[in-house]
Amino acid sequence: KIALTFIITALAKVQMLFSKSTLLLPLLSSISTATALNCTEGHALLEVKYNMTEDTWNSTYPTADTENEPFLYLPGSSQFTLQNYHSFADLVDFEQCLPRNECSEVVVASLPTNSYQILFDGHSLDSGVEIPFNGKNPVTSTEVGTCTKPTCKDSEALVDLQYWNGDLVFIGSTYRIEDQNGTYIINATSTSFDSLTRNRACVPRDNSCYTFLIGNLIQWDPTLYVDTPSYNLFYDGKLISKGDSWLFGSIQFGDSCQPRCNQDNESIVELFLYDDGSTSGADYEYGWDLTLVTDDASVPSSSGVVPIGPSKSPLYHETICTPKASCSSFVISAPENVPIMGMSYALAMDNTIE
Repeated sequence: KIALTFIITALAKVQMLFSKSTLLLPLLSSISTATALNCTEGHALLEVKYNMTEDTWNSTYPTADTENEPFLYLPGSSQFTLQNYHSFADLVDFEQCLPRNECSEVVVASLPTNSYQILFDGHSLDSGVEIPFNGKNPVTSTEVGTCTKPTCKDSEALVDLQYWNGDLVFIGSTYRIEDQNGTYIINATSTSFDSLTRNRACVPRDNSCYTFLIGNLIQWDPTLYVDTPSYNLFYDGKLISKGDSWLFGSIQFGDSCQPRCNQDNESIVELFLYDDGSTSGADYEYGWDLTLVTDDASVPSSSGVVPIGPSKSPLYHETICTPKASCSSFVISAPENVPIMGMSYALAMDNTIE
């Protein structure tokens, strides 16, 4: 085995081979004029009406910038549509016929939320979930048509994990929610492009504790990129956590969560590891050891293995309790001759990433 001391795969900046301004998509049964469409039976009219003035446009977008320019996107409908707004002249009302019995997503990006109105079948809709986009104006995701969500019992609470994929297509995060027994309630890996994934589940409200975990190969700076991945986590209608930049993260929520270590004399150490072993098709293990170091000797404290493979989650998480005010060393190793495609890991002590 080869000893690895804090190996983190360095990924070069990837030049995007396409962008929203160059991606050509069919506009099926859609129109961007003032003339209303007549929808066939089983379909209803989607309308996006804009009220931004030219002066407001010029002050909001003073220079040509394809990364920050607004766009309208329908990723989830059978009539896949992308409409870019390069200039104020392009910002005309949008109409499209969509199936009534399907759930479609309407994404509007980089426009003030008070500058447009979304209507479906003649009814005005709330602009929906707001996600950070470029530091100024958000991206919103609105569901139209026949959309369902779980109906929870009085003894249950709704977990609502909203994940925005953004357009950094070379980044794919894995995220999940576990119960006290480590059973996955929600488990997903992002793969889509500029789409909001809604993960919902009804869970027992009383005598419960849940853990949210998220991990990635790299961490990006949202001040350097536009339209980065982000998430909102709601539990029982309350915002529990949100983020738009992470390498790893964890949070516990519920009414029965207890400290995982003795808070008087112990610190909690969390080991996070991300390795998408499914790309290599091989099964292998990392081994790790945490050792207490004193003036006189080194005493093994904890050890374990991280199983990797096509049938395993690429995100691993382990918690370890160590004495406070102590010194520890950590070593992780991987087997030889294994085609590791990309791996990152981190240690956190008392919620601080080391």
